[in-house]
This record gives sequence, structure tokens and C-alpha cells, in this order.
Amino acid sequence: MNLQENIRRILREDKYDDKVGRIFWFEYHCYESPESCDSEIWYRSHQKVKVIGVSEWSFDDYEDRMNDGQPRVYLVEWKDGFQYDVFEDELLESPNEFYRPNPPKRKIQESIRRILREEEDYYSPAGKEIIPNSIIVHKSNPMFRDKIMEEGLKVRAGECYKIFVGYGVKCKPAIFATNSTNKRAWFDSTYDDDIWFIDTRIIPDVKWYKDRHFESTKKHIVTFQDIPKEAITLYYEGTGSGDVKKWGKDSANLYESIRRILKETNTEKMIRLVGQYMNAMYPDFKEGVVDVEEYERIDGRLWMEVYRKPNSEHVYAKYYNSKKELELDLEIANSLESMFNDDMTYVVEWFNNEFGTDAEYVTYNM
Repeated sequence: MNLQENIRRILREDKYDDKVGRIFWFEYHCYESPESCDSEIWYRSHQKVKVIGVSEWSFDDYEDRMNDGQPRVYLVEWKDGFQYDVFEDELLESPNEFYRPNPPKRKIQESIRRILREEEDYYSPAGKEIIPNSIIVHKSNPMFRDKIMEEGLKVRAGECYKIFVGYGVKCKPAIFATNSTNKRAWFDSTYDDDIWFIDTRIIPDVKWYKDRHFESTKKHIVTFQDIPKEAITLYYEGTGSGDVKKWGKDSANLYESIRRILKETNTEKMIRLVGQYMNAMYPDFKEGVVDVEEYERIDGRLWMEVYRKPNSEHVYAKYYNSKKELELDLEIANSLESMFNDDMTYVVEWFNNEFGTDAEYVTYNM
């Protein structure tokens, strides 16, 4: 299979999926609230569903999809005929796999929803307020390029936003971005988009929030204020095409697709090996288990994250955001170096995948 065929396969042209037509247990794994645009399926959690088809395709391999934050999306049907899109990790073989509590009684929650609607007419994707990095990234279709250059970025309820939330819901106009210049963290629309850099130092009064559509480790953020043209720079001119053959050589989407193909075949295996080793030797050093302490600079920006063994003063690692530096515990570092002959690239990649960081190199805590 040649390079072009590999790229097309990765970009969702292989349409076979063995989940279609099967029965699964459904467990809701997103925003559990009557405010959620998906509250209808939250109430339907822990029920059986039938998979009707695939709504969104991603990489062929499950682990690749999870590592890239692009789970496959399926259209499913409940016993009463109701249909909705769900993520693949929400389809389970048995109730023994449930880890979320049963959903609340709908009657009570509908009363709460009515009260909340009186206070807020528009759906908002905002999570916790954050202080963004100096440079953040926004992607948009090239058809909007001239208007953005003339007027800057204007808040709007774009088509993608409406599709994500659901038609019929009034969406709060917003601008979405990614709080990282690392291409791996950017949102992938599967089209060759324009890439804009936003200099947040020029717009200190603009408030940014975590995008609650994504898990906390992701870098996606949102604002409800316009961005003036003086604060934005066009970093890459996209073609707007969904055809990989027409993408520019500097396209972030093309770069990522080719990078995954051309990477040595053992690299992903080595990264998984690091994960298996860490899980065996340091089972507490993983997302959701290890204690993470965040330290901010005077200006409120993230300075350092400290990863401690739960209920202990022992520090597994420190991550310095401004330097993109991972500082490992010496014992861990020595054991990993002996495995990888001093090449710690795989360790850095594992850490970034596990905790959603942008580390570029590793040092050791002596």
C-alpha cells in the first residue's frame, strides 16, 4: 500500500466497523447536568442500545483514536425508537463495566432545568475560567479569511458549534481556540483550514474558559468576546479542501497524517511499552490517580505542575510549562534510561499523552 493510500485510509475512507448492528449497554461519559445539551441521553444512561451506523470516522486502531482524542461516534437507537450519537467508549459489553452513577429521576431534573432556563436563555460551552498562554491558536475555513483580516474574529454560533450542541438549542455566540502552539493539540476538522495565531498579551481584558465539550486534559478553550484584528496573525493559509491531495505542504492536518504514517513502526509500540511499564512499577502515576498540584505565576499564568504519589510527599515528576520541561524523579529516570539506552523521547511522548502536556525534553531531580 503506497503513502497516498495510507493517508486516505487514516482519513476515514475505510468504512467497515464491526460494532454496527450489535447491541451494547450505554453509559453516558460527558457533562452530567440538566444544562447539558446531551441531557436526554444522560437520563437514558445504563440502558441497552442498538448501533445503527457510524456518524464520525477516525483512525482504524482504537488506541490511536484514544491517544489522538478522536473517538469514533456511532448513531444508536434505544428500545423506544429514540436515536442519538454516542462515543465509542460509552458502548459497553456488560453492566459490570459501569463506573458512573445511575442518572437522576427525570421529573426532578426537569424542574431544575426550567429554573435554569429562566436564568440563562443560551447554551454556553464555558467551563472553568483560565489564563491563556501568550499565543493561542484558532482554525477557520479559508472562506472567512478576508473578513477576519478586515474585522478580526467575531463571536458567532458557527455551523460546527450548532451541530455539536444540537439544532434547536440557542447557542451563545463564541470563538473557539486551542491553548497551545503544539500541532498535536489543535482541533482537527479534517479540512485544510486557515490557522490563526492570537496574541493574548494584546487583549488582556478578554476572558477565556475551558471548553467543557472536551475532557480536562485537552487544550481547547473558548471566549465570548470579539478579538480585534491587531491581535491576530495568519500563520498558515489553508485550501479549505477535504482532499488530502490538494492540501499545502505546511498544512497541520497533512503534517499530522504523514507523520503518523512515516513514524517508525515501533515508536507507538515503545510509547505503549512505557505506559505498561509505568502502570506495573508506578500504578499511581497516571491520569486521574496521581495528585496534581498547580502553581501559578504572579500574573496568573500556569508555571508548574507537581505530580505526587497519593497521600504522600513523594514527587514523581514536575512539569514546567514555560520551559516545556519534564523533571522526573531520579529513580524513575534511571530505570527508564536503562530500558531505552538513554533515548527518553518515548518517555516524553508517553507523559504528554497521559497528562495532556507539551513537554519537549526531560531532566532529572537529583
